[in-house]
Amino acid sequence: VLPKHSAGTYDAFSALSSRRSVRASSSSPSSNNRRFQFVQYGDTLPANYSMMKTIACDGNVSGATMQLTHWTGNDTDEKYYADTSTEIAMNFIEHNDDNSGEYADAIVLNNHYDTDGVLSCFALLEPEFALKHKQIFIEAAESGDFGEFSSENGVKLDIALSSICDPLSSLCVTDDDELAYSLAFEKVKGVVERLNEDVGEELWKEGYDQVLEAEKVFERGNARVRRSEKDARLAIVESRTEDGYLSSQAVHKKLKEIGADGVGENPVLRVLRATKDESSGKYRYFYEKPSYGWVKKLQKRREIPDVDADVLAENLSGSSSSSWSKGGPLGLSAICQRNEYVSVSPDDMAKIVLEMERDTVFT
Repeated sequence: VLPKHSAGTYDAFSALSSRRSVRASSSSPSSNNRRFQFVQYGDTLPANYSMMKTIACDGNVSGATMQLTHWTGNDTDEKYYADTSTEIAMNFIEHNDDNSGEYADAIVLNNHYDTDGVLSCFALLEPEFALKHKQIFIEAAESGDFGEFSSENGVKLDIALSSICDPLSSLCVTDDDELAYSLAFEKVKGVVERLNEDVGEELWKEGYDQVLEAEKVFERGNARVRRSEKDARLAIVESRTEDGYLSSQAVHKKLKEIGADGVGENPVLRVLRATKDESSGKYRYFYEKPSYGWVKKLQKRREIPDVDADVLAENLSGSSSSSWSKGGPLGLSAICQRNEYVSVSPDDMAKIVLEMERDTVFT
């Protein structure tokens, strides 16, 4: 069921059916004439834009005139580059603050839906509003792409936008990325204004409650984050199976407390999550990069060594006589996971993974 739109608002359904490029809705004139066009993931620049200035923002669309993205293999200009695409877009519009240059009429492209994509593209379409709210835009992008808790309002803005196209959210209204952009562009200004007025809880309550519940798990002493005694560059997150997979934002807050986050005094290079089944006393393990570790080129945060996850999972399976597989709940930053509960303690498992990556990561 899609939401009803009030009279005078942008008609997302018309935009989807016509497949035309769109502008973000605005109640005041904008100083540029950029428009947005969604491109299906894997597709190259649409032929009808080949003679126009185009900006691939966040998603890397082959054939675009300019890239403003942190994706792997990007050609983003160094003077704009930052850890999130949203901050890259902010740097671009600050460097071109009169918005009268050769990209003032550019077509803004993206090929997937997420918070960083929405806010980076929106910033190019509505630079004045974006710069006014620069900090919360960047913090929301950090929450969405890195699972970080830079600020309460940043996390809330991320949740409000990501829920539009999140099948796990009760607020999900579509699984179509293109339509989701149309709906999100309508929503950005209203959400930011509601955050500033401390109203609009229904837009983020469900997701934010999950973050708060994970924080309470830590507060009750049912979970903890610590550095490995064998190597401080490995963080161990211990929790109970019944509490589920604790939110990345809650874990990030605990990492930050011990200076182990990406901008801390001694950032960790790997995270070992150990979830304990209280009835058996056994653990299941998830081995991960820090949540920002999927980005290959970073400015503020420490770059994280890569790994062949298939090879590591195979080696771990062979060394511990148990089954490991590539991937895990953390998505792009997941490395591998143990497929069953075992009696190996978190400290002993830490020794195993440290030894496995001794020559490549923990040198």
